[in-house]
Amino acid sequence: ASFCISYIELNAGDASLRGGEADERGIVDTGFIATNCLHTWLSSNRDWNDVFALINTLGCVLMPGLYLVWNTLWVGDYDLAFRYLATQVLRSVCGWFTYLPSSPEYLMSYNDVPDIFQCLSKQCGDP
Repeated sequence: ASFCISYIELNAGDASLRGGEADERGIVDTGFIATNCLHTWLSSNRDWNDVFALINTLGCVLMPGLYLVWNTLWVGDYDLAFRYLATQVLRSVCGWFTYLPSSPEYLMSYNDVPDIFQCLSKQCGDP
C-alpha cells in the first residue's frame, strides 16, 4: 500500500500518466478530462445546464434545509441547527482563505446556489 501511495505522490503532476494535458501551471484536471463530453454538451445546451443546476440546488440546499427547519422547530432539537451554523461559518472562512478565481470554461447558472448570491451583489451578465 505504501508503494502505491508513494508512486501516486511522486507522479501526481505527470500529465502523460493520466491521459491528459497539463494547463499552463502544470496542473492536470482529471475531473475535467473525464467530463469533457458532458461539458461540451452542456455549453451548447444551456437550458439543460440550468435544469441540472436547479436539481443540484434543490438536492443540496433545499432538502437539507427543510430537514434542518423541521428538526429544529417541530422536533425541538436545536443541536443540529447550531452544528450547521458553526459548520457553515467555518466553511465560509476556509473558503475565503482558499478562494481561487473561476475558470473561463465555467458554466454559470442563475439556478445554482453560489452563482445566485454572487449575481445579487454584482452584474453577472448573460449566463
